[in-house]
Amino acid sequence: MAGNKPGDVGVWNCHMRVGGAAGTQVRTGKCAGSPPCRAAWGMLHVTSTASAYIENMWGWTADHDIDGGPGSGFIQISVGRGALIESSPGPTFLIGTAMEHNTLYQYNFNGASNVAVVFQQSETPYWQGPGNTLAPAPWEDDLISSDPDFNNCGNGDGQCRMAWFERISGCTDLIAYGGCDWVFFNNNKNCGNTPCQSE
Repeated sequence: MAGNKPGDVGVWNCHMRVGGAAGTQVRTGKCAGSPPCRAAWGMLHVTSTASAYIENMWGWTADHDIDGGPGSGFIQISVGRGALIESSPGPTFLIGTAMEHNTLYQYNFNGASNVAVVFQQSETPYWQGPGNTLAPAPWEDDLISSDPDFNNCGNGDGQCRMAWFERISGCTDLIAYGGCDWVFFNNNKNCGNTPCQSE
């Protein structure tokens, strides 16, 4: 996405959903166990030559069926990445965005410049954590150079080998304001009084 001048390209009020719909192969009964179903490489990639204005956008990897009704249970779908932002000419704006339940990270700012990100929200995948498939699986054979490899974690450390909220590397003129990350579950179970994630 790149226009002739800054502000030419914009996305407003957009919802991207992967899984959780009747009639698909990524729903309850199809993606209920470990390892999770690999459904998509990523949600959004703003490349190094692109610039965009993005407002009120939600990228959601389904953690439950939408069409299955109440009590349909958790599903285990793996989208590799949330938003990969590499825009370097800029300006690029992300205003009121959310990325939820992606396996490696929710937001990754890699070599980006002239970027403003305001009011981010995210959640880790509910299926990650001790007792289930540990990141970077099931994407370990398809990592790119900007992906976290989780080498900072022990091999079996389920509280560390979980999706990152945000990775920032090699960026200039990046403004971030008002971001939050929610970690509610480990292996689809409430964490109780213990921390759900260590990194």
